[in-house]
Amino acid sequence: MTAVQADWLTLLCAAVVVLTLPLAFGARRSALKRGEPMPGWGNALQGVGLVAVLLMALVNVVWGGA
Repeated sequence: MTAVQADWLTLLCAAVVVLTLPLAFGARRSALKRGEPMPGWGNALQGVGLVAVLLMALVNVVWGGA
């Protein structure tokens, strides 16, 4: 993978993180206020966001430029 591809993948993962994690944490917060468990879609969004963060870190460690 070239440095340019690593940069583009980082941008793609960052966009996924920016969209998913605030929605997931908002779902968790509203569920806690109501005294209910977090909805399943919130757990799924949180998982997708965390995988994107880890992928972004891995790509930058392995293929990132100086």
